[in-house]
Amino acid sequence: MNEWIDVKDRLPEPETRILVFCAFDPPYIDTDYFGLYMGLGSKDGDPPIFTGNGLYVTHWMPLPSKPE
Repeated sequence: MNEWIDVKDRLPEPETRILVFCAFDPPYIDTDYFGLYMGLGSKDGDPPIFTGNGLYVTHWMPLPSKPE
């Protein structure tokens, strides 16, 4: 199951906890709150959002449902 969304296609709803992917070496995957700890970056070229620690996010996805 691969539901990664490119930040150039669509951004998450504000104050939503999401899974983020940063094209870093090595690749970085974590969770973050969009609009709370994450910031907006450049809209002309670079990915438009970055994590609280300054890494640019290239893709994101909603968190999976919690276990039953």
